[in-house]
Amino acid sequence: MILGLIPRLLLTVAILLGFCYSPAVEGAPARKSSARKKKPAAKNSKKKTVKRRPVRRKPVARRPVLVAARPAAANSLRQVKAGEIAPRLGCSRQALEAASSLQGLRYRRGGTSPDTGFDCSGFVQYVYRNSCEVDLPRTAQAQFGVGTEVGREDLREGDLVFFKRGAAGWHVGIYSGDGQFIHSPNTRDRVRYSSLSTPYFQRSYLGARRLTMDLAPVLPETVFPPAEAVEAEN
Repeated sequence: MILGLIPRLLLTVAILLGFCYSPAVEGAPARKSSARKKKPAAKNSKKKTVKRRPVRRKPVARRPVLVAARPAAANSLRQVKAGEIAPRLGCSRQALEAASSLQGLRYRRGGTSPDTGFDCSGFVQYVYRNSCEVDLPRTAQAQFGVGTEVGREDLREGDLVFFKRGAAGWHVGIYSGDGQFIHSPNTRDRVRYSSLSTPYFQRSYLGARRLTMDLAPVLPETVFPPAEAVEAEN
């Protein structure tokens, strides 16, 4: 009996083994392969370089820069020596106008410009340099040695008046007429007008110097018609 069962068992095992190793049944969906297909390598393509045209910018109109007026150039200045007078057109009036415009500026020892303030000689030097293009020495004592000497009774507008008294030292101003002069007095004061008749300035008055000679402006010549033409018109 047992021997009769053996063929059946063998047949069953064979059937089972055939079912496990049999190919996929027709019509059944095939399993997708997990392995990804390799994409074909891209061919080395040369990038095309595009030439760009340069961008032309429109010129921008710039605003003009305002520059402050500068002092006269060194080559246009006239140095006045002892015994000399520089001929200038309306210098005395221009010098007084420039000096008057600086009224109220504080005294500054060693000062030579409106930005810092003036001492007496720096004030005179700045005024004549920028109004008449006359180059003066730096100190009042040195300024007393240039130009021509002028008597007190012959003072004119624009003449330099000098003072000297003891420890106070030298002092200088610009004569403005009618017994007045403009100057930068001392550390406790400002640029202003003073009178020569003040007791202090009467006692310390030293002398005066004339630097320039005012030239009269050249007027156009007046051409008169001949007398015959005038009679003909009448």
